[in-house]
Amino acid sequence: MSDGWIERRVNLKNKHGLHMRPAQKIVETSIRFQADIRALKDKLDMSTKSILDMIEFAAYMVNAAA
Repeated sequence: MSDGWIERRVNLKNKHGLHMRPAQKIVETSIRFQADIRALKDKLDMSTKSILDMIEFAAYMVNAAA
């Protein structure tokens, strides 16, 4: 944590990755906050306020696990 940023690490335990309903719930929850909330994996950095970003993030997770 530096320069006013708060960082939290969350591990997704579903072996099949992130699916549409949970991805949509992440977006719906994120847009309620006045904050830049990001999903990070390896070098991928996506906005949790965009369903398209969350779909791409989910696809990356599936491919990274394979």
